Amino acid sequence: WQDAPPQHPVILAGSTGSRGTTALLMEAVARLPQGAIILPGFDFEMPTAVWNELDQALLAEDHPQYRFRKLMNMLGVS
Repeated sequence: WQDAPPQHPVILAGSTGSRGTTALLMEAVARLPQGAIILPGFDFEMPTAVWNELDQALLAEDHPQYRFRKLMNMLGVS
């Protein structure tokens, strides 16, 4: 995909990226010209202060949105 990315849509749906290899696959798909990832249960209404606290793994690892925060950091999305 890196040398010859598909020209058709590639959609990855239903994963949180909680496993390292799955997160890497999600990153690869998200970076494709027509790649998209669909996150299950992502909280679009979470207050910014709470979202920002999710960077602290020791305090936030059990939070249901923690894996999404980690994935967003990996993708460079704020």
